[in-house]
Amino acid sequence: MGADRATTKGSYWVESTSAPSFPALQGGIDADVCVVGAGLVGITAAVLLQEAGRDVALIEMDRVVAGVTAHTTAKVTSGHGLIYASLESAHGADTARGYAEANEAGLARIAALVDRYGIDCDFERKANYAYCERPEDAGEIREEVDAAARAG
Repeated sequence: MGADRATTKGSYWVESTSAPSFPALQGGIDADVCVVGAGLVGITAAVLLQEAGRDVALIEMDRVVAGVTAHTTAKVTSGHGLIYASLESAHGADTARGYAEANEAGLARIAALVDRYGIDCDFERKANYAYCERPEDAGEIREEVDAAARAG
């Protein structure tokens, strides 16, 4: 039973690429780890587990990278909206810094995987921008810039 095709309609990634085809699993399978879901996160987890020496089964009920991954903007970032000022305010500078470090480590890991496996995905580093539409909101942007800088 596949996912509702309407959930992938309109996705550039789904409509502009052909889907790889894999046979349905017949019977059981032996593996150290089973990763459920073949989106970007599931595939990455499976690759990292395999690199760590685990026997991995990656399963998907429908099309590979057709769920959440299909509807992304194809950007990976450590700047998720205006997050750093609110993290720092609510949980402290160490938490904001930890969040930044974790996101930067994730970006570095993705870049390394692209290089290691020669993935043809047009990966490139670009500046991340946040903006406001009303001049009276500019202070919020300045607070975010300052908090993001403190977080590294």
